[in-house]
Formats: sequence, structure tokens, C-alpha cells
Amino acid sequence: MAENPIVNKSARVVVVEAVPARRMLLADVLRGMGYGSISTVNKPQELIGHLKASPTDWILMPLSSEHTVNGMHILKILTTYPSLNKIRVSMMFSDEEKIHIPLAFELGLLSCHVSQYNRESMTRDMQTLLFSLQQTNQDLTLVSANYLRNALVEQRASRLRLVLEQNLNEMYPADPTILFNLAKAQISCSLFEESKSTINHMELVSKKSNPLVLQLRKELEDADTHNQGAHGEGSGDEDEIAPIDPSTGYFFPQTKTNLLGLKNCVIIDADETTQYLAETLVKDAGIEDVLVFSDGKLAWDALKDKPEPDFILMEWVIPSLTGPLLLQRFRQKGFLHVPIVIISSDVGEDDLPLVSEMGVSAVIDKPIDQKSFFKSVVSVLQNSRRPHEQISLEQKIRQLLESGSIGEAERLWQPYRMDTRIPPSSQWQLEAEFMFYYERYEEACEFASNALQEFPSSLSLLNLLGKCLLKLGRYKMALKCFSRAQNISPMNIERLCRIAETQHFLKDSAGSAAAIKEAEHIDPNNQLIVETKANIALDNAEVKHASELMGKLESLRGVLAFMNNRAIALTRAGQFDDGITLYRNTIAALPGQWSEIHDSIAYNLGLAHARYGELKKAMDTLQRIKAPSPLLKKKANSLLDRLKHAATTGNALELIEASDTKSMDQNKVKARGEMLAKVELRKGDMCCYLVFQAGDAAASSRNLLNQLPVFAKMTDEEKSPETSTHVKPFKKRTN
Repeated sequence: MAENPIVNKSARVVVVEAVPARRMLLADVLRGMGYGSISTVNKPQELIGHLKASPTDWILMPLSSEHTVNGMHILKILTTYPSLNKIRVSMMFSDEEKIHIPLAFELGLLSCHVSQYNRESMTRDMQTLLFSLQQTNQDLTLVSANYLRNALVEQRASRLRLVLEQNLNEMYPADPTILFNLAKAQISCSLFEESKSTINHMELVSKKSNPLVLQLRKELEDADTHNQGAHGEGSGDEDEIAPIDPSTGYFFPQTKTNLLGLKNCVIIDADETTQYLAETLVKDAGIEDVLVFSDGKLAWDALKDKPEPDFILMEWVIPSLTGPLLLQRFRQKGFLHVPIVIISSDVGEDDLPLVSEMGVSAVIDKPIDQKSFFKSVVSVLQNSRRPHEQISLEQKIRQLLESGSIGEAERLWQPYRMDTRIPPSSQWQLEAEFMFYYERYEEACEFASNALQEFPSSLSLLNLLGKCLLKLGRYKMALKCFSRAQNISPMNIERLCRIAETQHFLKDSAGSAAAIKEAEHIDPNNQLIVETKANIALDNAEVKHASELMGKLESLRGVLAFMNNRAIALTRAGQFDDGITLYRNTIAALPGQWSEIHDSIAYNLGLAHARYGELKKAMDTLQRIKAPSPLLKKKANSLLDRLKHAATTGNALELIEASDTKSMDQNKVKARGEMLAKVELRKGDMCCYLVFQAGDAAASSRNLLNQLPVFAKMTDEEKSPETSTHVKPFKKRTN
């Protein structure tokens, strides 16, 4: 995405060196390479003070193992405080200090260098680092892994190298270069069968890797022969490195390494040949848990009550429950993160809008070609795990927001906002997505409306703007957005349900019924349709009918959300009695199997009475709550105590109003996002941090982390203004 400041020479660099001549040399080398913002400090202790006061991108420093505060302390501080997570460190090591290199990379080091303080060697080292950044498309994890790999090879730390290569393969599944290094690590650890499997997959992924495959096979043969000779074994006939099924021409490795990092996979296709080929290919990639279904209904019945699978391969035209319907049910169920790949030649132009809306990762034509299939799966997994391109990053952020993973969404949003190559209209759209999540609907509308001027047929924008307008009670405008989107993608059941509810709010019962009928024509047994009918029945005070419909639902989460939002909207519009009636009707309509939800609705009913001064009714309602949930019981008792105090003393009851709650919620969201940004730091966020663990091999090095210096969190005044970027929308002038 955004160009790294180290690459474009805009980095704010700090050089740490106690010897003045060396410090000047390092600074001069960097200036000669084009870096303009360079600060210098004498010792790591002084660097801590600099980090508190000044924005920094890149640190060049020696390990300084003899100092009270050393380079390991600095790396630990950078990984501990989210505000410092973007700073990268290049470190110089003396020959005696090289033993500490593995721990430094475990703590997030970018690059390691020999302590040779002469202009020629330092210039060459820095140019090599820049070249590595460019060759890896500025992927700092791969850059740091290259430096670490070289260090481990020099130290002959074969097992540590194998750990590194295995973890990299999980992050970059089936990348030819990663596979090459994994195979070499396996050979060095005498894991010959595993290396055969890795070499086979390397050849499968890319024709360009054939020379490297030949090199690896020669190394494997030599190592295997040497190993057998060392153990006094006869040479014998060797197993074929790449066994081939003569009937298909496909490679079938004998030993399977899980090269895709997937625990399970689901295949849905009525064609037995496709089933066999797809199952064989994914199992050959090391995925042992593979479920295969011949029709959509069997797949749905088997998966609907299970955890989200890791990967789904499915045909578009399948019996019982076709691809478009099954796909929507998966997403409605909450399978929001699983990559779904369609294997079909029957996906037409009219299907593409729905395919896009449902977040399908790829469409692969039949018949399956082994190499193109494998490459497509690899590409999908790479975009899912480490999205870098704009479209895949936007899709990933929306999935995270929809699933409530705000911390992770904000983490991905940060580099997106800073990328000047992304046009403002795309920035506004994501800004609108976040504003909707923060319940700042007016701002969300403004951002979405401006983006829609650039992308008038964007389904995601039309859906988002419609949802915002629906929240604001602007039903006619919301209906226009939903209808426009439905004309583009007419098979979307969720949107038809939104249209039905919107027309209900507009008192258009005929239009509402027509939208539901259209949805039922597409998928008559869809739970979302039943839920929508129950919502409308509740709002119409059709208690018996609502109860019958709710009894057919597998979850009442959507009904409760509708009831709460609707009741709040009614009371805000001055229709207090209607809001109270809706709560009561919902309680009365609860089927027997959902009786435990009674208390949560009763609490909201009591709160509504209290907010409008009906203290006795509020107390009567709250006293009937049995509340098996300790949290709900605590809330109910707390409110009940305040009600009794207000009734006894005659003092006004103080409740947190909606505007105050909204402000508090936003603060909680911000705090939670900051916490998750730290807690949920993932592999690849900071070079090899969390990718590589030195383990017991670095036991002596860990002594350098004793007496970690105190580092106070940066205050708002100490933070750089550049860390608070806000993209402002503008409205186009109309002539």
C-alpha cells in the first residue's frame, strides 16, 4: 500500500552511537543517500527520551550490550507500546554479540549488520537494505526474515531456521521462494520425506521455479545419500520425488506437509470428478479434514450449527439449495471471514453483482486445472491473511467491522488512511463504514453521499447509505437507495427484507408484502425472511402471529435488535406509548423455548418507564426479573435501587441519556480499539515479531532484558499531529 518512508527517504531517522566519529559517519552516509531528517543521540538511554518527544520512523544503533539500557530494551519498548509499533530498528553487532541476533529478531528487529565503521561498508549495507525492501515490495517481514535466515545459517542453527521457514509458510502459503527456503531447512534437519512434499508443491506453484527444484532435488539426493552412508545403510532404490498418476497426469506427493495452513476445507459439488480432483488437491496440500457434499441442502444442514470453516470450495449450480442461496445463508449465518471460491463455468454476468456483494474470493472455471487451481487458492489465502491491495484490504476491513472486530479493523485502516495513492472517494467510503459502526449516522451519510457521486452504482455504498438513512428515520430516501441496489443485484435476500421493513415504516403494507413475497420466491426457507415477518407482526401488534413466527427461528438476536431500535425510534418521535406497547407485545409473543430472553426485554421496558417518570411501573417491571444472568441481575438491581431512592426522597431520577451513552460508547470503542491494537498484534505487523521464537537457544541473551527501563505512555501533547489523520469530505458544486 503506502510507500515505506525508509524507501522514499522521508523517514525520520535517529542514529545512536557513543563514539562521536562513528556517529558522524553514520549520519553522513545516510545524508549521502538522500535522507534529510536525521537526529543523533549518544546512548540508548537518551534515545528513550527522544522517542517520548519526537516522531521517529527508523533507528540505527549498536546493540550496546555493555550498557544499562541496551538495544534489546529498545526493541521491547517498541513492541510494548502501540504508539511506537511503526518504528523500525537496524542494529549493529560485534562478533562477540552475534549470539544475540536471534532474540533481537524475535523482538522485531528489521536488519542486522556487522559493526564495521567505515564509509564503504556502511554505504553498501544500507544500499543492500534498500534493495531488499524494493525486491520484496516493501514487505518488512520478508526483509527481516532474509537477514535472520542468513544469521541462522552462519550460526548453523538448523532447527531455529526450520521454525522460521514453517511460520513464514503459514503467512505466505505456497510462495515459491518461501517453499524453496522451507525445503532447504527441511533437508538441513534431515526431514527428507517432508522436503520431497515441499519440492513437489514448489514445482506445482510456478514454472519459473524449475531450476531451483532441480537444485533442491540434487541437494536432497546428496543429503539423503550422505545420511544413509553415515548410518551404514545401503544405497538402494530411492523413492520418486514427484510420483505421477498416469491417468490424470497430476502429481501426488507421498508425504504431505500442510502448505496452506488450513485446518479444514468444505467442498460442495454434485460432479464426482470435480469432487475427486478438488479433494485430492487440497489433501495433497496437507489439509486432512475435508468435508464433501453433493448438494446444497446437505451442506447447509451439516454446517449451520458448526464453527466457521477455514475454506469453502463450491459449485454455483448445485441441487436442492443452489449456489446463490447457499452463499447468502453462509454469510447470514455469520460465516464472514471464510474465503469462498466458486468452481463453475455457469456464473454469468447477471450473477457477478451478488458474487461481489457476498465477498466471494475467486471464481475458477471448470474443468479444474491443477496448477491454475492451486495458484488461485494460494492467491485467495494470501489476500485473506495479509491484504495489501486496495480492494482486498477494503473487503477485509468491512468483514471485520461486520463481525464486530473493531480493533483489528482499525489496525488495517491506519495504513489505508495514510496511503496517498488511494483516491479520496474510496477513503470517504471506508470513513462512512466506520462512522456507521460508531453510530455517527449523520457523518456516515455525508461521507457516503460524497463517495456515491464518484461511484453511483456501488452496491456497498448504496447499502450503507440506505442503512444510515434507515437509522435516521428517513425512510423514503432509504427505500430509494435499497431499490436502486436491488435493481443491480436482484437476488439479494437481505436487502429485500430491508425493503420490506422500510415500506412497513412508510405504511405501505402492499409494498412490504410484495418484497417479502419476492424474497420467498428466491429462498422460501430462509431464516432472515421469517425474522422480518416476525418483526413486522410485532410492530403491527399481531402477537399470536409473531409468536408463531418466532417459534420457527433458530435465534432471536435479529428480532430483539429490531424491537430495541424500533422502540427507541418511536419514543424519540414522541410515540412513547407505542414504544412501551412494542416491548410488552414482544414479551407476550415469546415462545416457550425463548423464555430466558424475557428478562432482558423486561429490563428495557422498565428502563423505558423510568426514563419517562413512571417510577412505580418501572419498579414493578424490574422486580419481576428473575435474571439468571449475573450481569443483567446487577443492572436491574442497580436501577431498582435508584428508583426506590427517587421515590422515597422525591429527588429526580438521574439516568444516562442517549447522547451521553453515545459519547461514552465512543470512548469505550476508542479505548477498546487501542487495547486490541496492542493485544491483537499479529504475525507480520512488526517484522519477525511473533513470526520467530528463539526459545531456549536465546536463554543467555534474555539476560539483556533484565531491568527494563520505565517508559511512560506518550501524552496527546507529545504525540505527533501527523498521527491523527482525518479525511474530510467535500460536496461537489452544482451548477
